[in-house]
Amino acid sequence: MVLALSILISPIAIQAAVTVETDQTAKIIAASKQSHGFMDWVYDADSGQLFMEVKQLNQPFLLITSLPQGVGSNDIGLDRGQLGNSRLVQFERLGPYIVLRQLNPNFRANTQSTAEKKAVKEAFAESILWRGKTVEGKTTLVMMNDLVINDLHGVVDTLQQTKQGSYHLDQSRSLVLPEGIKSFEKNADIDVLLTFNGSQAGQYAKQVTPDANFISINMRYSFIALPELGYTPRTYHPMSGYLSDSYLDYAQPITNSVKQWHLLRHRLKKINLGSAPSEVIEPIVYYLDTGAPEPIRSALLEGARWWSTAFEKAGFINGFNVEMLPDDADPQDMRYNVIQWVHRATRGWSYGSVITDPRTGEILKGHVTLGSLRVRQDHLIARGLTAGWNDRTAANKAAMNLSLARIRQLAAHEVGHTLGLDHNFSSSSNDNASVMDYPHPYVALNQGKIDISHPYSVGVGAWDDFTIKYGYGEYDPQQNPAKQQQLQIESALMQGLRYIGESDSRSQDASQIYASLWDNGSDAVAELVRLGKVRRAAIEGFNHRALLGDQPLGELSDAFVPIYLLTRFQINAAAKLIGGANYSF
Repeated sequence: MVLALSILISPIAIQAAVTVETDQTAKIIAASKQSHGFMDWVYDADSGQLFMEVKQLNQPFLLITSLPQGVGSNDIGLDRGQLGNSRLVQFERLGPYIVLRQLNPNFRANTQSTAEKKAVKEAFAESILWRGKTVEGKTTLVMMNDLVINDLHGVVDTLQQTKQGSYHLDQSRSLVLPEGIKSFEKNADIDVLLTFNGSQAGQYAKQVTPDANFISINMRYSFIALPELGYTPRTYHPMSGYLSDSYLDYAQPITNSVKQWHLLRHRLKKINLGSAPSEVIEPIVYYLDTGAPEPIRSALLEGARWWSTAFEKAGFINGFNVEMLPDDADPQDMRYNVIQWVHRATRGWSYGSVITDPRTGEILKGHVTLGSLRVRQDHLIARGLTAGWNDRTAANKAAMNLSLARIRQLAAHEVGHTLGLDHNFSSSSNDNASVMDYPHPYVALNQGKIDISHPYSVGVGAWDDFTIKYGYGEYDPQQNPAKQQQLQIESALMQGLRYIGESDSRSQDASQIYASLWDNGSDAVAELVRLGKVRRAAIEGFNHRALLGDQPLGELSDAFVPIYLLTRFQINAAAKLIGGANYSF
């Protein structure tokens, strides 16, 4: 097996300021050698001021904000590990100032003509994110506190949008964290403690904060070098099953569309180029948060590793792997693709986020957020279904098996998003062809008894194999790549595979008859009838044994509600047969 090379590099030593009678910058950096990394930081421990040595002017890079520490509320949404937007930026000198300009890659002219590029650049606005005054000397420094002690992540807007009160950034309670100042070869980080002062706090803010008038969290600014040359963007097709990015290219011929699309994917190259199977130059490796306990940890590893078979079938030998995150590694470090185990006060969504190169769609980091309370909800449902079993040992074992089966599927699903894949909500009606659907547990009746022995499919499906081959597979260079991709799509359709994504499935008025959420079966009506019988049996057998040993009887309703509503999503699927439509891309 090809193993990922260690990517841990010791952080640059943070430089303390001492005062000597030399030029201004020497007073700051005296007695310390100049740091070497993607960015050079100097931190004055006495004043708490962060400086950057000015050396990268007019050189684009990525700026990302993230939350090493979150708020802890699903309803607010500021989770631990949350990534902000990828910003294409560059430092520029304007007179006595250094400014940080956010470039606008949404409008381009992909041409050799300087004049055409200039015409597009001057037609659309850009954004100045910050202006800093330089400290001149043998080395030019710029003070950075005004940039990083700033709400670039949009915390205030999020609190306002979720109706949690009126907040503002409190500069007097915010500071640069010395231990969070790091610089490596191709990325650099600054961690700050930000406090948001507010009034009339909402219920969710009060629920998770000791004093809701002051919400204090850690925010990270990551400065990331653009990837090396060698990545070839792949054109997006609606039937591909991928997430996508788009831009307007004004250099396109009149006979072509100005709007151009590329799908999102990681860089993955074979040692031996071509369509034949080969070992890879550098595999895609994901790292699991060590905060996930057993037996959940093993289930997450197993489910996430399902993707290795899809990459093998696409011709990438040992092209994908999942390992435990090293103890001294930082899950927010952009060099790691991470599966993070995130706690909240209440149950909520899990999701997959990515850092991408906005110029090409190349995924530079996948970051999966798994809500820790999901598995407990699945266990609650399983206990409700098996409350009528007299064999309590078997019931407890079955409930645990269902919970872990669901968490395996969830790990595969969210990792799929960070590989670039969109939802496929027609999978459940198509022989469970994809882990990118929302699966409802399959509950059977065996001689009148509830049976949950096979609640979820195991492994990725035929649709998932197709998507990985389509997005990542290498083609014969002697043939037209676009033609080969089109043949792949035609082959998938010939196999009977279906794809209906997010926009045609989730809303209540979505009418595609084969695309629903949390449903099962190729015949929605037959499955509704079958599941109705299961529901009746589960309700008839329901009793206090659905509770955990230390729970009061007053909480029995929490376990009963999911059983009572067991058919609600299948009803939605069946209702689409009245006036619905069957269509595809």
